This record gives sequence, structure tokens and C-alpha cells, in this order.
Amino acid sequence: MRSSKKTLTLALLLQLVPVTIVAWIGLRELGRLEDEVGESLSRGKQAALARIEESLSNAIDRVVSVRTADLDNHSIADLIATLAATPRPGEETLCSVLFASDGEPVFPKRPPSGGTTPSLSPINPNRPGVGDFYRVLREAEVLASLQRYDDACEHLTDWDAPRNLPTEVAVRLAFERGRLLRKIGRRVEAMGELREAERLTASLPVLQRGRAGTAALLLLTRFLLLDTEAQLIGLERQPSFVESGLDLLRTIARGDYDAESDAWLDRIFARTRSLVEAGLAEAAPGARAELERLIEQRSWHVEQRNLVATLVERDLSALADPDRKRLTLTWKRSTASAFIAFSRLPRDIDGVIDGDIDGLWIAHRLDVNSVVQGIAAEVEERLGSEQGGYRLTLLDAAGRRIYGTATNNEDARETGPSTLDATSRLAFTGTLAGIIAELRPENPLLLTQMTRRTILTKSVLLVALAVIASVGAFLLIRTLRREAELAGLRTEFVSRISHELKTPLSLIRMYGETLALGRVSDPDKAIDFARVIAKESTRLTEMIDRILDLSKIDADTKSYDPRPTRIDLLVADVVETYRGHLASQGFEIHFDHDGAIEVLVDPDGLNEALINLLSNAAKYHEGGDEKRIDVSLAEGANDVCLRVRDRGMGIPKSERERIFDTFYRSPTAGERRGAGIGLALVKHFVDAHGGSCRCVDNDDGDPRGSTFELRLPKREHRET
Repeated sequence: MRSSKKTLTLALLLQLVPVTIVAWIGLRELGRLEDEVGESLSRGKQAALARIEESLSNAIDRVVSVRTADLDNHSIADLIATLAATPRPGEETLCSVLFASDGEPVFPKRPPSGGTTPSLSPINPNRPGVGDFYRVLREAEVLASLQRYDDACEHLTDWDAPRNLPTEVAVRLAFERGRLLRKIGRRVEAMGELREAERLTASLPVLQRGRAGTAALLLLTRFLLLDTEAQLIGLERQPSFVESGLDLLRTIARGDYDAESDAWLDRIFARTRSLVEAGLAEAAPGARAELERLIEQRSWHVEQRNLVATLVERDLSALADPDRKRLTLTWKRSTASAFIAFSRLPRDIDGVIDGDIDGLWIAHRLDVNSVVQGIAAEVEERLGSEQGGYRLTLLDAAGRRIYGTATNNEDARETGPSTLDATSRLAFTGTLAGIIAELRPENPLLLTQMTRRTILTKSVLLVALAVIASVGAFLLIRTLRREAELAGLRTEFVSRISHELKTPLSLIRMYGETLALGRVSDPDKAIDFARVIAKESTRLTEMIDRILDLSKIDADTKSYDPRPTRIDLLVADVVETYRGHLASQGFEIHFDHDGAIEVLVDPDGLNEALINLLSNAAKYHEGGDEKRIDVSLAEGANDVCLRVRDRGMGIPKSERERIFDTFYRSPTAGERRGAGIGLALVKHFVDAHGGSCRCVDNDDGDPRGSTFELRLPKREHRET
């Protein structure tokens, strides 16, 4: 055993040492090639990123130049009118706004910070009559909250207003009266009050009329007039009614009431739109087209206001730099991303120098895909054809993706750490500051064709080395374990066989000495002693013969003499010969066969194998089980099947393969006599004749006992 262990260890070392040396040399060479390829790819990616930065800057310049080409020598009013117009289909610019150098929006104006309900005409309460008006208005509102609309209207109507009442207060008073008259169903009188409020508002100066509260009051007045008129005339809409509604929609769409929140303006716009749509049947043919244009213009204007609301929250201090001509920011939304390109307008625009505004910037929101796609196609096509398939990704300053495939952070969340190296990223400078470009492989699992090969080769070498080492270690451990187990079985066999030999020898010696000393006077008892001596001698002879057979098998000198044999007669003879011995133990034996069957077999070997099976069937029988043994012989197409069935303790399925191993005894055998060589001799006999033996399930499904099956090839099949 010790010599075998040394031999196996030496053989394993002789295999592993050369493989390890070759693998180390190969891996070192592959590492050098991989470094060279990596440096080449890094230089190529850095050059590509630099070209992308230049191309992207030029693409944005072209779009901005087209948009600002006809804005020179225009007044601010004309410029705002141009920006307020709905863009023509196919334009790359989504929307444009104006900003001053101090970061304050010029058009559209800064949206309100919050609130969805306007504050109507905030008036200085210190002016004459204003305080009394607010007192009366609050009292009327209390009555209205109690649904006493008649009393509230009467309270406002009975108020003796002073002659020097400010016009703004008179407008509000007329509006509140008209609103309460609508509540109590006096629509004609309500329209009179509302028209009076509209007339008084028109008499105010332009700046005062455009103030937030007054503008909202005028808008509500015009809407209530339109709604009241609709209730009076019913479904028969007049052309003048539709035109009034369209005019109100025009003022909202072009931004006359931008001092109020978009949410409130959207509600007024939607309700006015529904009134106009109800009267389109009697309107002029172009009214429907005009309505659709106004809806589109309103949506466009809201888009501009959203852009302004986003930009006023950004750091726009760079606009104050007199040397800066352009600035590009990014705009990331959940549904879309955009570039915000600021371009300084010429200083000779009317109103810029002479007015309160010192310097103007026009900001364009540009669709990222439309700008990048043109420049990315050429770069990605070149990278894809030359270096294994890269795709462009653009990130904003916060690391959020605005164009392309998944970003580093998204990769880290989804698939673990990113595989991008520093050479695959470039932070743009100049007018594109705050934008980061990445070149990501088209196939995330494989970086390039060359690196794929090196990684695959390296992996194969490492795996092969690991497999060889693992297989060698496994075989070594398995062999040593099997040898240790075999040595243990041999030791146990020697112990068992010594005990087995000692028992018959002791009996023979005891009975022999008794007879020799003449202590047995009864002839019958002397005959019984002689029988015991003969029986134990026979058992001792059988055991010695088995040990000799096992020795021959180990020395590979055990041979058989196969010859044509009527196996049915041979088996029947063994059964009849052994029947008396089994009957003495209370067993019944039955033999069933198909008729005359001739097989090329060694008769003595088959006789020994069958006796071993019958002996085991009797030996491993439980006390309460049925004492019956069935022997059957059946002829198949190519072989003959001999079966021995008992009703003993049975053999677990997990043990059915190992019971044919030399010296092995199943744990279920208990303290019964045996050396673990009987079934090994049976298997050797069957294997020597080209057959097979195994322990199979019982045909009748009865879990009791075991069925041993021996298959021997027929004579003609064996010869072929």
C-alpha cells in the first residue's frame, strides 16, 4: 500500500509539473499580447472620443446658426413674436426662449412659484374707499358661503360706493356682482355687469392692465361673459360667439396671462375650448382649423414655460461672462433628454443697449437623438467595423444617461461593477462642459475580438490545469481510499475466516476425541457424532475450496472448461441434491423451466454458483418469513436466464451493486456466518462466461426476499 501511494504520487507530479510550466509560460505571453492590444484600443478610443466632442460641438453650432440666422437687427418685440410662433414641421429645435445676462428670463416670463388659484386685483387698502370695499366684499362672501346668493348680491348692490372709488375697485365690484347674478339665474343682468367690468378694465393703462391680479380678473370676466352667453343662446351658437371664444383662446395661447400659473390657465383654456367646439357647426369654415392651431400654439407655449421653469433653477452665472459666446447644458427628464444651447445675440438688437436689459441670450432646446444621430452613425460604424463594435453613450454632469446604451451606474445596479476603463470615458470641456461621453461595447459580454480570444485561451488553460490537477488528486485519493478499504476488508476477512475455520475444527476435534476415548456406548449416538464430523468436514472443505478459488482469481489462474451442457438437467440435479439439506432446515424448493436448454458452460462452475445462491437463500432467512425458495430457468433469444428467489430479509437497492464485491458483506447480514466471497465467486463465474449477474426486483412485487438473476449467453450467440 505504501509503495502504491508513492507510485501514484510520483506519477501525478510528473503530469502536473510540465503542465504547470507550459501554462505559466503561455499565460505570461498572453498577458503581454493583451497589454499591447489594450494600449492600442485605448489610443483608438481616446481619439474617437475627441472626434465625437468636436463633431457634437459643430452639430450644435449648425443648428443654432440656422435658428438665429435671421434674428439680427430686430427689435425685442419682433424677436419675441418670432419665438412665440409655433415652429414649422420638421424643425430640429423643439423650443426657444430668451434670457438676460443675469439669468432672468425675458420670454416667456418666470412662471409663478406656486398656487393654482389667482389673486384677483391686489389693491392697496390705504387708498380711499378700498378698505370699505374689502369689508363689504368679505361680508358678501360670508353670505355666499352660506348659499344666500340673493342676500350677497343685494348686499353688494346696496353698497353706496364713493365717487372717487379707484377704477380697479370698480372693476372688481362689477365682476363680483356679475358672478353673483349668475348664481341666482339673472343672466341678462349678469352679462351687463360683466361687460361693465370689461369696459372699465379696458380704460386702465397698459402696464396696470397687465398686472397679475388685474389680468386674471379680466380673463375671468371674459370667460364668464362667454359662458353666460352660451347659456342664454343654448346650442344655437352665433358666429360672433365662436369668434369671441377664439379671441379669448388667442390671448391665452400667445402668453397675455403668463403671470398666472399654467394649471389655472389650462383649466380656463380647456373650458373655453369646449364652449367653442360646441358652436363650430354654425361657425365660419376656417374656425375649426383656427381652433386646432391655437391648441397647438398653447401646447408649444407651455413647453417654453416648462423650459424656463427648468432653467431658472440652474446655475446660469456663466451667462454674465462677456467673453462667452455659447453655452450648452443638458436637460434630463423621465421621458426625454435634451441639450440646452445658449447663444449670445448681437448687441445691436434694438432695445438691448438702450433698454433695461443688458445683453440677451437665446436658449434652444435641442433633441439629443436628432443632434447626435448624425455624428454617431459614422463613428459607430467605424468602431464597429475596425475594433469590435462600440456604441456611444452621453451622460450629464450627474451621471444620468441622456443618449445611448446603459451607463456605468446602471450597469453596477444590474450586472455588478462596470467593465469600462478610464480610456473609454471623456469629460467634454469648452462649450460642452458638463457632458461625459462613453464608448461601450456593442456586446457587453465581449469587449473585442482579440481580447475575446486571449481571455478564452487563458480560461481554457486555467481550466485545463485545474481539471488535470483535480482529476489527478481525485484519482489519487480514490485509489488510496479503495486500497485502504480493501485492506480493511481483507483484515476483516481473515478475522471472519479464522472464526469460520475454528468452529468446524473445534467440533471435529471434540466429537473425534469423544469417540476416541470410548465415552460413547450408544451406537446410534456414535453414528450421530460421525455424521457431525462428516458434515463439518464437508463444510470445512467447501470453505477451503472457496478460499483456493479466490486465490486463483486474485492470481488470475482460475479457469473454466465450458462445454455443451443440458443446463436444465444440471440445475435440476443440483436442486434435487440440495433439496434434502434444505428440507432439514424446513425449506421448500421449487424448480420451473421451459424444457431442454443447452448452453456452453462449465458444469462444475455453474454447480458451485447455484449452490452458493441456494446456501445464501437459506442462511439469510428471517425466522417468521415463509420458507420457500423458487428456482426458474427461462430461454431467451440470445441468452438463458437462471433465477433464484427467496423470501428472506431482502437486500436494499443501495447495496445491490456492492454485494458482488470481494469480502463485502451488507450491514443487514448481522452476525450470520460468512466471509463475503460467495457472491464474488458467482460474479466471476458469470463474467468468465460472458454473462451477467445482478439482484433484481421480485416479479410479483412482494417486497420480501431477493431475486438473483444469472444470464448466460446461448451456445450459438457465444460462438459468434
